[in-house]
Amino acid sequence: MIIITGLGRCGTSLLAKFFHEMEFNLGNQISWNEDMRAGYEFAPAYAINRDLYTDFIDPGKDIDLDERIDCPYWGYASYRERIFRFDKDDIPERHQGGKIEVIKDPRFTWSPLLIRSWRKVRSDLKLIICHRNTQEIWMSRKYLGEKYYDPKHERMLNPDIYKIDFNDFLTEVMRLDIPFELLFFPNFLTNLEKVLTACKRLDISIDKVKARFVWGNMIDLSLVAKWRGNES
Repeated sequence: MIIITGLGRCGTSLLAKFFHEMEFNLGNQISWNEDMRAGYEFAPAYAINRDLYTDFIDPGKDIDLDERIDCPYWGYASYRERIFRFDKDDIPERHQGGKIEVIKDPRFTWSPLLIRSWRKVRSDLKLIICHRNTQEIWMSRKYLGEKYYDPKHERMLNPDIYKIDFNDFLTEVMRLDIPFELLFFPNFLTNLEKVLTACKRLDISIDKVKARFVWGNMIDLSLVAKWRGNES
């Protein structure tokens, strides 16, 4: 299972779109938000992290993976069942007729307890972690405004909190010995070879000829210049 994550506003959506265009299965419940220039998050997957955070982590409770709740996607199921099953659903119209191969969710960085919970259930995780200057991430989120805030970032009063979150998350990934690769934004946008090298190290098979065609049609160099100017 390939997971694309990061603090947000650091290229995770664009990378997810790349895998989608390369015909990896991201599920049917994905969409693109033009206002945010973001998307491609599979709803049943990110809902797991959202619910774990709001039900346990935010109120300071111990996580109980076996607690059963009513889920719109599966009905009555435990968190453990949801983590194990979300990519194995046999309803074709939900999954484009096959097993989900890639998910994108920045919420993994909200707390190290989230990736720890997933690791307890699954040993097949591979992470592609996007990163960016935390000051730029903070400014980009402020630019979006409160309309797109979430339960975690509405309390993000300064960029130092992003540094702490990212350090805690990455430390836990390494402690759990989960295979991962780091891609720094916006540098990787103009260096596809970094993306291809990361995939190779994670044993992700990529058609390089097709990848160069897809990447060339995706990357807007005018936006890259804007990002390098530290604008949102």
